[in-house]
Amino acid sequence: MARLLWLLLCPAIVAACPRSSATSQADCEIVYAGGVLSVVSESGVLWHEPVPDARPYRVVALGPPALATTCGPDLMPTTWAVSDTATAYPGMLPALCLPPLVAISPLPNLDDPYAPGVMLLGPTGSVLWRAEAAELLLPQTGEADRSTAFVVSGQGDAVFTFGTEPRLTAVEASSGHVLWQTALAPRSPVAGVVLWGAEGAHGLLSLQYDYELFEFVRFDLRRGSLGERWQLVGQPAFSLVYPGPSDEPSRTSFAGSKLSVLVFPQTGPRETWAFDLASGELARSPDQGAPPASRREDNPLPEEGSATPGPPAPPFPQRLLPTESGTAWRIPALITADGRALVVEGETARLVKLAAP
Repeated sequence: MARLLWLLLCPAIVAACPRSSATSQADCEIVYAGGVLSVVSESGVLWHEPVPDARPYRVVALGPPALATTCGPDLMPTTWAVSDTATAYPGMLPALCLPPLVAISPLPNLDDPYAPGVMLLGPTGSVLWRAEAAELLLPQTGEADRSTAFVVSGQGDAVFTFGTEPRLTAVEASSGHVLWQTALAPRSPVAGVVLWGAEGAHGLLSLQYDYELFEFVRFDLRRGSLGERWQLVGQPAFSLVYPGPSDEPSRTSFAGSKLSVLVFPQTGPRETWAFDLASGELARSPDQGAPPASRREDNPLPEEGSATPGPPAPPFPQRLLPTESGTAWRIPALITADGRALVVEGETARLVKLAAP
């Protein structure tokens, strides 16, 4: 059962976080067998105690704050933000961890068509800023900005998630202070928003109005003011990444202030749209490359772990699934900088002091 639960959760946490050396002890594991939970290393047992309802967890990031996820028998996840204490965020999963930018979001709910929401966490695991009916925007090309979170929000319906009044908000990651907020002034109700990239003083968004109707919008990263707008009657080129499921842009590049996007106009051959984010100019040209693949098979969740969350995309710090034998299991332990281990018992968690090896 534990393996099934982790397999269900794994695609939702692929976008999480690079490793930090702030809280790590790679040779420590938590072992559960015969109702006894133990923290062990190559040197021996560092702690053990009877724990009737011990839960395995997945270390997603080593912070600060460190993040771990658990999954209960109801398949609902909990994210634990670990600093001096362990703070539970039920129903939440890591969205991005590039300290000081640490964000979590609710597990997508098929019964709720609205954008789920975003929480930004500080180094202690407390909430710095939150927004309902909102989505954290991660760039499709280039690296995420560690200092600023870009969030789109708006109230829509099952088809047009962000409705007729979507807003783009820039939040300082280290403090939760709102730097600016701007209305995106769409042509019609908005189904989706994509941040294609940000460089220097400008970024590029696309607003999706219909299956084959998009609008690219250049915006100022410092003030949030909107610039040039370009309508696409057609689709940007995306390929399905299997398994996941997720998708990624096809043949997109970003160099300096030049961002190129492969598009499929509704009529005519495919084109490359080259945006100059510095000048606000767009150059369109026929695409000369081979037709892009519609699907790419790249399992980002190998059991022993070399998965690549992004952006940027260093390896996950550990294997994804607990090692199981009957009712017994073992997982890599989350060890804090002061030598305590995270232990999860049912719906609660605590940090236990380890003996000297």
